[in-house]
Amino acid sequence: MPLPLPAEPQPWMPAKTNPGDIWVRELAKGQGLTDAETQRFGREVELAKKEGDVGTLNKRGDFTRDQLSRLLEEFMRSNNIRGKK
Repeated sequence: MPLPLPAEPQPWMPAKTNPGDIWVRELAKGQGLTDAETQRFGREVELAKKEGDVGTLNKRGDFTRDQLSRLLEEFMRSNNIRGKK
């Protein structure tokens, strides 16, 4: 019998089970980012959390979709990425 999954997503869980990871991919795809740019954005989101810039989605400091959208805008501006108009 398999063990039950934890109530909150854990780092070892597949990305598809973490809403924040899904939102990162959806938002990046919506702006036309490449896979490499999307991965870089995801790493920057995690780095921001480690440096204390936490979101308000839950106790772990995950970002809301709106917060991720603002972070993506900043990421694109600071990396000179145009995205879709």
